[in-house]
Amino acid sequence: SSYMVDIEVSDGHLPSPRLSSGLVFVQVLDVNDNPPMFQQVVYTTNISHNASPGDFVVQVEAYDLDTGVNANFSFSLRSRTFQIDSVTGVVTVERTIPAELQREDLIVTATDLG
Repeated sequence: SSYMVDIEVSDGHLPSPRLSSGLVFVQVLDVNDNPPMFQQVVYTTNISHNASPGDFVVQVEAYDLDTGVNANFSFSLRSRTFQIDSVTGVVTVERTIPAELQREDLIVTATDLG
């Protein structure tokens, strides 16, 4: 949105004050009113028990409808076995996968930085 504002100033001197006026252009670029949203609600993948630290697991994707710095967000997750790149959303193996681990549900969070 943009606005033209007419500004008028006076020295307050009576009976004939001195006046001056000017136009000010105001442009509102964005407000941080949109949260990050994931491209998919659920991501499903399978990996081998002998996967090594650093091996790719999955990449999650999100977007934010805001613009500029208000569109920035970061990814995070809590896991003892997996890690996520906060910028790219790439999930990788962090530690050797325990033999008893058959399934792990990961909750990935996209946090608004704007």
